[in-house]
Amino acid sequence: MGRTARLVLSVPGYALLAGVVAVAALALFVFSLNLPLVGYAVTGDLAIMARVRLLVAQFPFVGPSFTTVQGLLLVGVAALTGVDVTMAVYHFREHGISVREGGSGLLLLLPLDGLEFALGSGLVLLLSVFWLADGMRGGEINGCPVDI
Repeated sequence: MGRTARLVLSVPGYALLAGVVAVAALALFVFSLNLPLVGYAVTGDLAIMARVRLLVAQFPFVGPSFTTVQGLLLVGVAALTGVDVTMAVYHFREHGISVREGGSGLLLLLPLDGLEFALGSGLVLLLSVFWLADGMRGGEINGCPVDI
């Protein structure tokens, strides 16, 4: 699983996609925990830099909202989400599989109502990455068919 993820992420385009998805997932996770404040930051009567500072303060390790363990869990789940989505995109593109043929895409959109779901979603994401890596083996190449 780790080897396959490393090989997929060694392709610059896929590494960029993983980073963008991870940041978007982290933003979704932290913003969903405080929607009224995010709404005020976006629509309130604030200067642009005050809006940015207020939104950035919601992230782990920047503002006081999360403990170290909670921050590590959120960042870990966001990183796994980035890897999972990237491996799914790679798998669908490289093997000509449509979403209809591939399994449930809902696993990629796990909502987190609170931090109590971070561990459970991390386990599901790890399993998803494992299954994607396992499904990418076979064919003519023994192992992951990613060109290095």
